[in-house]
Amino acid sequence: MPFTLGMLEAMHQFAPSVVIKKADTVVAYAIVFLKEGRNVYPAMEPMFNNFEKITWRNKPFVNYHYYIMGQICIAKEYRGLGLFEKLYHKHKELYQSEYDCIVTSISESNYRSLRAHERFGFKTISAHSDAIDRWKVVAWDWL
Repeated sequence: MPFTLGMLEAMHQFAPSVVIKKADTVVAYAIVFLKEGRNVYPAMEPMFNNFEKITWRNKPFVNYHYYIMGQICIAKEYRGLGLFEKLYHKHKELYQSEYDCIVTSISESNYRSLRAHERFGFKTISAHSDAIDRWKVVAWDWL
C-alpha cells in the first residue's frame, strides 16, 4: 500500500521525516513512523503486532521508546554518495535524546539493505515470516 500525501503529512505532524534535496528535487528521504501514528498507515499494523511479541535484553520491546524507520529511499543516481549515512546521522542528531532506538523490518532477501544497516550499527533483534517473506527486525541502539 503506497503512502498518500495525506498520510505523509499526518505522520509528519507526529515527527518530521528527514529529507535531502538538491535544489527543489527530493533525492533521498527517511520516514519517521511513531507508535502514536500507527492508525495513519494501516499497512504497518502487522509490524506493530510483531513488535509486541519481541523481547529484547530481557524486556518486552514495546517497553522501549522507539520509532520505526518507515521507509528509506535514495534516488538511483544519488546512491553510493553517502546519503544513507547522512540520513541516519541526521536521525540520530534529531531524535537520540527522545528515543532508545530506531527499528525497522527488512526482507531477508534484501541483502543490500541488510548489509547497509548492519554496517551502520543496526543489530538483528528478531526474525519472523509472514505470507509475503521472511523478515529481520533490526534496531540501532542509542542506549
